[in-house]
Amino acid sequence: MLGSGSGWSRTHYFADTRANVLCPVPLDLAIGHPTGAPKTLHAQGGPGGLDGAVVDPEGRTWCTIWGGACLHVYSSEGELLRRVAVPARQPSCLVFVGADFRRALVTRPEPRVRLGAD
Repeated sequence: MLGSGSGWSRTHYFADTRANVLCPVPLDLAIGHPTGAPKTLHAQGGPGGLDGAVVDPEGRTWCTIWGGACLHVYSSEGELLRRVAVPARQPSCLVFVGADFRRALVTRPEPRVRLGAD
């Protein structure tokens, strides 16, 4: 697995871009260690790959879709709830900001960078 993005709550969520899956891992909150093996919560079948992941205050997991020019929002059961277009073909990570965490900032690579190229 190639863990690309991590979202934290009572569960650690990570996106594996190569396998194109979102996986939760339960945590022992007292020490922050995993208490079980990762399981596939959602397998991305459309264009682009799951990349950066973050959990919002309502417990939904948001993932950037590398090569898909969008963000996906998933329920804690792995259901795709929403697709949000972004003005970057390869969004890589996001973070919520502001007093109420209602604004998202999204990163992308420098346009001349070709990841995976020699």
